[in-house]
Amino acid sequence: MTYKEFYNWTKQYLGTRLENKRIDIVPIVEKLGEVNNKNNMEDRIKINGEWYVKENTQKKQSYKLGDTFSLGFDYEGMLDYGLQIDTNTSVNNLEKLLTSFEDVNYHREANPLYDLIEHIKYGNEYGLNDVVEENIDGSLRAFKKECEDTLKNIIGSTLRIDEE
Repeated sequence: MTYKEFYNWTKQYLGTRLENKRIDIVPIVEKLGEVNNKNNMEDRIKINGEWYVKENTQKKQSYKLGDTFSLGFDYEGMLDYGLQIDTNTSVNNLEKLLTSFEDVNYHREANPLYDLIEHIKYGNEYGLNDVVEENIDGSLRAFKKECEDTLKNIIGSTLRIDEE
């Protein structure tokens, strides 16, 4: 029995008994036990107040640079990618990563990435000096810290950022 079938059965069952104000909950609980385990709430996602069933076609895809929101979006993969960047990562790739972060509403995490991109662009245009290099390193550390903190919240494990 699917959730939809259970809903329809419950609607019919309650509809005939509400008039008499006599409801026996035992049949409802028994029917609920017949609902397929495949259709449990872990297979559902709530977006803007509406529940959606994750289909087999919506399995989590591995994150690819520049990916945008989907029901199977790999948040952990995006954050892992963020932890792997360094000062040698191209501005083009950083901007694609920024697009992913902003598209999935990870704006807090994206703020230091945006700063990093701006500092690198400034350094490329006007030349690197101690202050620009310090700003680049600081933004990179702040971005990785945001990624680490968010990953800790998602997977609950302890991660470590290597200080360079």
